[in-house]
Amino acid sequence: YAGVPCNMDAINRLAGQHNILVVEDAAMALGSTFNNKPVGSLSPLTAFSFHETKVLGCGEGGALALQRSDLMSRAEIIWEKGTNRAAFQRGQSDHYEWVDIGSSFLPSEIQAAWLMAQLKEAESILNKRAEQWNRYYLSFQHVLPDGFALPVIPENVHHNGSIFYVQCPDRQVRNYLISALQRAGIMAVFHYLPLHSSKMGQKWRSDKTCNQAEKWSDTLVRLPLYHTLSVQDQQFIIDQVVLACRHSVN
Repeated sequence: YAGVPCNMDAINRLAGQHNILVVEDAAMALGSTFNNKPVGSLSPLTAFSFHETKVLGCGEGGALALQRSDLMSRAEIIWEKGTNRAAFQRGQSDHYEWVDIGSSFLPSEIQAAWLMAQLKEAESILNKRAEQWNRYYLSFQHVLPDGFALPVIPENVHHNGSIFYVQCPDRQVRNYLISALQRAGIMAVFHYLPLHSSKMGQKWRSDKTCNQAEKWSDTLVRLPLYHTLSVQDQQFIIDQVVLACRHSVN
């Protein structure tokens, strides 16, 4: 979550014992590392998102990183709408035809150009987000009241500054903090509703509880973080968060 990789070594080791192919959901994690290895190199398949809310985005889009050469050919066919078009263009087939399942996964040239410009500046963008993430963390580290919590980053992880959040003691305090920040003109939001509580989730879920998903859904507040956020604006956000958190428990 928030660009922080899971322990993919353990997950892939367990999957290997049971002959399970791992598709790693790294939607938020472009530019992050685990044990000094970049996300995208950890699992057989890794999916990245270039949605507008991600560290680099083109409106809608994504990428699939593969570490197994035996999957490349079929992945290319699925990407090419289920056809052998790419192989035909390389002269590896004497005709172009439909050969497998597929869909329209290609971005437009405008989207590609928008993304390419960001990829060229990726290091600068990620460094700026890291500065902003660290400024939030250091500013809040010793001043928030008891019951509030900050992100925990494992020592073997380098994250990409995708999201900064504050975890509140409970849902009532979370709602108070969001309302207080919105009154100050700051767009702060809770992040997600658990899938098992959605309409389709209710239809397909088992009778098992998902207490952690519900707890995090009820208590997370996401703060503004984007690479053009000024130091002055971020300091205003920090001041308002500290003020609202202190008021919420008095």
